[in-house]
Amino acid sequence: MKKHYISGIIIFVLGTAFSTNVFAEGDVVRGKAKHKVCAACHGANGEGRKNANAPRISGQHSWYIARQLKNFKNNVRGTHINDIT
Repeated sequence: MKKHYISGIIIFVLGTAFSTNVFAEGDVVRGKAKHKVCAACHGANGEGRKNANAPRISGQHSWYIARQLKNFKNNVRGTHINDIT
């Protein structure tokens, strides 16, 4: 019983020690500038705008947004008439 108790404490301590600062520090100024670019089409809250043919991006998975941004950068998206009007 005592071994399980000590093992639990060790796991807890190590787990909290390695999980304290998982996320990198952000750059607020750059973030605000990027937000303006996205909000121009997708809305201030990422709700999307039909008149701009911009889908809702709020609540979207981060991996999906990252992939689509990469696709735009590599001209995989944004070159078709239906991508951007």
